[in-house]
Amino acid sequence: MLGRAGTYRFSGFVLTGYEIPTKDVVPLDRFTSRVYGPQKCPDRPALTDAKYSWERSMAIKVAKFKDVASGTQNGQFTVGDRDAVTSLDDLDPIYKQLIDEPITAVVAVMGRTGRPNLTPVWFDYEGDTVLLNLSTERKKVEWLRANPQVSFLLMNPANPYHWMSIKATAVREISEDDPIEGPRVTAQLDSIWTKYTGQEPPYGLRDPGFDERRVLFELKVDSVATFGQP
Repeated sequence: MLGRAGTYRFSGFVLTGYEIPTKDVVPLDRFTSRVYGPQKCPDRPALTDAKYSWERSMAIKVAKFKDVASGTQNGQFTVGDRDAVTSLDDLDPIYKQLIDEPITAVVAVMGRTGRPNLTPVWFDYEGDTVLLNLSTERKKVEWLRANPQVSFLLMNPANPYHWMSIKATAVREISEDDPIEGPRVTAQLDSIWTKYTGQEPPYGLRDPGFDERRVLFELKVDSVATFGQP
């Protein structure tokens, strides 16, 4: 059940929207996010100005695995080159196509049993941020609030030896009922519906059994791994 509107922190990150009724959530006036400001959380050392400045400009790490597209090679299936980008838009086009085309991703979220739960999801992004739009009834919402670190896998359906994995951390969530940003949640859902189905909005898979509402998670990309050729 949603509480009062506001901005909240969980697991070291900021949430803007509605209060989540859990003991780990603390109003923003007591803490500052690791992403948006120097960390003042008592269980972590404070960030120096220099380190904070570095973290804000930190690029996305890219690990390029040695593939076998042109035959076997020494060190195949291990990381060869390493690179860094500031946005998913800057990825090599042969991997960017995996996130731009309607390829269903598999997301791994840690559940309460301590095991990763794998589910297929529609993939969307803006710059260095992955957008994950979920029904508020989904277990993944609860799991993400408890542990915001997730991984995605996108595999070329025509060639399983051409894939990309993305590690990301949820830093913010937006309720579809938020009076200011709620319309953005609906618009993003409609957009991704068109991307994956080719049909015009609105999104056509809301549960008819209740008033399904959505929540949009923003996940900052930490690292990317790439493998293979189309």
